[in-house]
Amino acid sequence: MVDVGRAATGASQLRTSMSQLSSAKNMLIRYKAMFGTSWQGTEICYYIAAIDEAIRQIDSLGIMISQLANDYINTANTIRHEEEEAERLAREAAERAAREAAEAARAALAALNGRLTI
Repeated sequence: MVDVGRAATGASQLRTSMSQLSSAKNMLIRYKAMFGTSWQGTEICYYIAAIDEAIRQIDSLGIMISQLANDYINTANTIRHEEEEAERLAREAAERAAREAAEAARAALAALNGRLTI
């Protein structure tokens, strides 16, 4: 049986990782601002370009982590619903079989009573 609560915890941990990535991105943005205002030179263009690329990668990772967290929860919910449906169908089949067995027993008893004469 799928534990949806556990899946929610896993998704929460993924979102925590996303928050940490966001913090790293904000630090990079601050460093980029410092380079742009405090330093000059041709190498600064390379530093800024590298920071911009790191920011793009963080953004891409953030999107993937967010999608993964959502997929994690949605998949757990879907599986749980499928399990509940299978349980319901099994329960209904067992109840139907019990009713049919009871009806067959009553019919057999009625047939026996009809044959017995005292």
